[in-house]
Order: sequence, then C-alpha cells, then structure tokens
Amino acid sequence: MDQIAFPFTPKCTRCTNYLAQPAKDNGRPVDLAYDINIANYVRTMISFGIISLFVMAMGCGFSVYTFHNPRYMFKRLAAGIHFISTSCTFVVVQVMMSSVDHMKKSVKFIYPERAYHYYNISFFLAWFVVLVNLFAAASFLWYSRKRKGDKAATDELAMADEPTIIGR
Repeated sequence: MDQIAFPFTPKCTRCTNYLAQPAKDNGRPVDLAYDINIANYVRTMISFGIISLFVMAMGCGFSVYTFHNPRYMFKRLAAGIHFISTSCTFVVVQVMMSSVDHMKKSVKFIYPERAYHYYNISFFLAWFVVLVNLFAAASFLWYSRKRKGDKAATDELAMADEPTIIGR
C-alpha cells in the first residue's frame, strides 16, 4: 500500500507547568520554556488573584449590608475593603505585565527575535475590574459623611450617628 504524503507535519505543542518542579537533565531543565522567575510570577498572580476574589466577595457583602444599615462607619469599612480589592487586582495586572516583559527579554524560546505580544480581552477586563473597584471605594468614601440632626434622613439615623458615651 502506498503511503499518503501530507503537505504538513503536525507539531506537538507542549504546555509548560510553572506550578510543578521542572524535570532536569544534567542540572538543566528539560523544558526550554521553564524559567524560575516566571514560575514565581505565576505563583504570585495566582495567590493575589485568590486573595482578590475573597476580598471582593467581602466587599460585596459589606456593600449590601451598608445599604440596610446606612451608618457612616459601615460605608467607610466598605470603601476600605473595595480599595484593598482594587490593590490586589492591580498587583495581579502589574505582575502579569512584568512576567511578559521578563519573558520577552530572557526566555528566547517563547519570544524569539521579531516576536511581538499584544494584550487581549482578559487584560482589558482586569483593568476594568480595577477601575470599577476604585470607583466603588471612592463612592462609598464620598458618601460616608456623618449626617446629624436635621441633615439625617430619619431620626433613627440621626441618633445612630451621634457619639455614644459608654460608661455607668
């Protein structure tokens, strides 16, 4: 039987697992795309991403709570939590950009000469999340003023914002 000749030879693409220890041959990694600095970048992005998700869930919970109990103290707490989630997400984006720059300079197996890189929708979505969290923090902080006396919406809210003396 004659063999059919294909016009192309399929190539197998390997995926580099940066979370596992690299397999070594004579002290050098077998996978040419493995770089210890990129592995550290990936671990940092994963840990800050998980922390950011938990802090965002807390921020959402405190935001809903402050709509039910509109004391200034809870609004400031929600603003602080939204600012922390903004910071964590910003760290993830910056570490990702630093890892791409490091790969362009140091890992020539991934970025050979004349290779280029452009960011896609997930990058812009991450920046959108940073901006939305920053806006939420700023808006909760802006509207967290004390409203005493005639400026309060109800008498109950006016009493809640008055200083409380704890004693006998």
